[in-house]
Amino acid sequence: MADFDESLLLQTLPEYYRRHFPTKTLYKWLSYGRNPSAYFQLRELAFILENDVHVRFRSFNDCAEFERELRRANPRKLDIGAVYNHKPRDNKKFADFRAVERELVFDIDLTDYDEIRTCCTEAKVCEKCWRWLSIAVDVLDFLLKKHFGFRHRLWVFSGRRGIHCWVADAIARKLQNAGRSAVAEYLSVIVVRIHDKYKSSNFSYLIKIASNSRVYRVGASQ
Repeated sequence: MADFDESLLLQTLPEYYRRHFPTKTLYKWLSYGRNPSAYFQLRELAFILENDVHVRFRSFNDCAEFERELRRANPRKLDIGAVYNHKPRDNKKFADFRAVERELVFDIDLTDYDEIRTCCTEAKVCEKCWRWLSIAVDVLDFLLKKHFGFRHRLWVFSGRRGIHCWVADAIARKLQNAGRSAVAEYLSVIVVRIHDKYKSSNFSYLIKIASNSRVYRVGASQ
């Protein structure tokens, strides 16, 4: 595989934001059917620029302003933040500035499976590794739907070696830290290695969930 030529990125980003970036779709999604001018403008959008410079608390009054700024700044990356009680760009003007909503996001990374995958470790990834993520998606999607009743679940590739799940139900977006921690704890699988065997109180149950929808060979990577 050829080395990445960063100079090409600088040349193509303006064209990407001008012709291909789904600005209107993103704007519609993050408005959730509300009056965009009264809701989207409260959303933080962080721009990650050249040399990994993070510019936080960006916010925009409407889709047109958002689109203009994307084309002007050409960020390398765009991070979607929380919805605040005031416009994020005015955060220094208000002593009570705080987040009031945020999608419930789950990050599944292949490094979380280093204890059970034997083909690769840490940042190394091969095709066999993705079986674990495939199982994880089936299990987590089942639990989020059947155990919590969440209907709006968006699965996306993280860009490196993992998968993110964005739960966008209103009740999920309004969860406080304690509620988010409780959901995460309920869904956690702790696998303990004892004499080269793995034991977990709920691991077998979770594998059974995945097996109901697909057929897997469960075990260490071959």
